[in-house]
Amino acid sequence: MIKSVNTKIRRWGNSQGIMLSKKLLSSIGIADPQDQEITIEVNGDQLILKKRDQSQSRLMQNYGYLINEPNSGEFNWGPDVGNEIIDD
Repeated sequence: MIKSVNTKIRRWGNSQGIMLSKKLLSSIGIADPQDQEITIEVNGDQLILKKRDQSQSRLMQNYGYLINEPNSGEFNWGPDVGNEIIDD
């Protein structure tokens, strides 16, 4: 496993970018980097790149925490208005 690599930051359009070797990416389990999502964490003066777990759908990644929210089975949409008023 590769422990560290030295590279340069380069201009990429109006942004900056770094090139990551195929060998480096394969060392963290990224065989096909095309459209592979990664997480970048800032820790002091370090950038930490991690392979993003794609086993869950984006919906579950963004809103999966709602599964643990209490659910009464009903949702209060507010007072009835217009033609949708239903007499009980």
